[in-house]
Amino acid sequence: MLKVTSSLMALELLNGSVENRPKPTRYVILIVHNSSSHRSCIDVYLVLDQTFALNISAPFIAQFFTESLLKILPYTDIVFGNETEAQALATATNYPGSKTDLVGIAKAFAGYEKSNKARERIVVFTNGAKSTILVAGPNAEAQIFPVKALSNDKIVDTNGAGDAFAGGFLGALVSGKTLGECVLAGHELGRMCIQEVCHCTQGN
Repeated sequence: MLKVTSSLMALELLNGSVENRPKPTRYVILIVHNSSSHRSCIDVYLVLDQTFALNISAPFIAQFFTESLLKILPYTDIVFGNETEAQALATATNYPGSKTDLVGIAKAFAGYEKSNKARERIVVFTNGAKSTILVAGPNAEAQIFPVKALSNDKIVDTNGAGDAFAGGFLGALVSGKTLGECVLAGHELGRMCIQEVCHCTQGN
């Protein structure tokens, strides 16, 4: 079962009720710029030893909340971002290579300092209709996954496409799929998302 924690749930878990809750397969934390909720979520991660996934969410997070982001990064097992978010992260952290080299940036952050070395960090960067890049671990080669691009007349609203991708990826991951299958699931949900207004599927 996939759980998305809030700072309120994190505090509740830390206030002695951890043992009374079913242990989820994964906890997913989407970054916000509230440092107290970050700390609460990290504490839950440490207590429950769960997989911690981070969605960069927007370029301004990397640009203006770099310090908070870098405090969280050592605890993250999976990092999601799109091309502009990856470039903003590279710029904000003075990545020495080309700021448009998504493969290089993904490799750099796959190898960034990590608290739990038993799990290698997975970095996934989407790039619109271009290929998605995945790097699983500091010494891994990048895996490139082509995207089945939609024609422009089928694209209605791209808001939430990255979130849909992350949801598809993680849903497949907790179902025991391979990383390649997880990317394909993310692609499918992203495709569905951008064909609807406000990513609401008709009839549901």
